[in-house]
Amino acid sequence: MGAGAAQPNISRIKIIQTPFPLPPLAEQKRIVAKVDELMALCAALEAAQQTRNTLRQNLRASALDALMNASSNSELETAWAFVRDNWGLMCDQAEDVEEFRQVIFQQAVEGQLSDRQANDEDANLIVNRALKKKHDLEKLKKITKRQEQALVEDDEISFDLPEKWACVRFGDVADVVSGVTKGRKLAGRETAHYPYLRVANVQRWKLDLKVMKEIGIPIEELDKYRLQIGDVLLTEGGDWDKLGRSAIWCGEIQDCIHQNHVFRARFLDEGILPEWIVLFTNSYVGRRYFERAAKRTTNLASINMTQLRFCPLPIPPLAEQNRIVAKVDELMKLCDQLEESLRQQHQKAEALVASAINLLAA
Repeated sequence: MGAGAAQPNISRIKIIQTPFPLPPLAEQKRIVAKVDELMALCAALEAAQQTRNTLRQNLRASALDALMNASSNSELETAWAFVRDNWGLMCDQAEDVEEFRQVIFQQAVEGQLSDRQANDEDANLIVNRALKKKHDLEKLKKITKRQEQALVEDDEISFDLPEKWACVRFGDVADVVSGVTKGRKLAGRETAHYPYLRVANVQRWKLDLKVMKEIGIPIEELDKYRLQIGDVLLTEGGDWDKLGRSAIWCGEIQDCIHQNHVFRARFLDEGILPEWIVLFTNSYVGRRYFERAAKRTTNLASINMTQLRFCPLPIPPLAEQNRIVAKVDELMKLCDQLEESLRQQHQKAEALVASAINLLAA
């Protein structure tokens, strides 16, 4: 019955003419008393829920702190056992699981989820092979020769390197390039159109290829920009959530290229797993570097190729990389199951509430 767009109002006449249900006085009192009783119950339930949420958050924070600060394998095992035995008390929403995912990624990157084995090849041998291949390809002019980068200083990484690990600049062991720039003038050149990856296609851990666009480039540039299986793709930035997102190209689309806001890293030795690189760059350790190195404005952040090439990259022995990746996959499946169980619990609770409301309304 209200009128007016900017300041809706109702007139006195409309109020006077509004039908008004009026129970007997005794029933009015019974209704008001019942509502007061139910509101007190709601207030008690709300207070109990708030207390429970506070306790849950404190318990989860304590468990995460114990995981992050474990100084030995036995302490780490004890901390994870506590998480396992008290999971239902610590997590209520599916989003709560994400905090444990990030801890898993960080511990994986720091070498806390794998054991050392005597027959593992020292990662410095992997680095030496990659550097040699880099120099050979530069001499053959198959990749662009770049200035030698400074060695990684001890204070540039936040943890002590485990035995047989190495740490080098990203650009020392990978050919990192930008992609196609849109809007170039190509008049007079023979061109063809190819599917290309945009920032929107490169999510954390995975590629979203539901919507693919094409771009025209000179035919002779296809080999320069064409993606190969095992390439790691990283986003330049934009919104904060787009900074340094990475995923692996698995050859899903033939003759696919990438735009200039998506960097392509092609590693120069088979001893460096793309899965390890994606794990590192999407972990808190890698993301912290990108956030510190990024050029920032109020709501935007971006990195350039120079900053990406300069990123300190820890490299375990190949066998240990495989063990770490397998362990993380196992733990992520467990997290997925826990998330799904929480969703099902909420669905059951919502159905129960809906049923109760229907009974009250009947």
